[in-house]
Amino acid sequence: MLGRQVGTKNPGGVQRMGEKGKGRYLHDGESMQRLWDEIGERTGTRWKVKAELSHGVDVLEGGEEVERSMIRYVVKKLWGGQGVEHST
Repeated sequence: MLGRQVGTKNPGGVQRMGEKGKGRYLHDGESMQRLWDEIGERTGTRWKVKAELSHGVDVLEGGEEVERSMIRYVVKKLWGGQGVEHST
């Protein structure tokens, strides 16, 4: 699977402006790998994430300046023996 989304060098949850109780989690490569490790534990599968953050931009959100980046990622399912990868 491949994709892109808003990310950050400092992963964590952020609240959407003007929407109490609604938030999102902004990832970096390591936090995205942890997410897929958890998915793997729950499903009995193994996954490898390759991710790259683009140059960050400071934006004003909720009166606070925060850093945002674009994260591009590829998630591959690992099959069979250790180190053997096949894309699905």
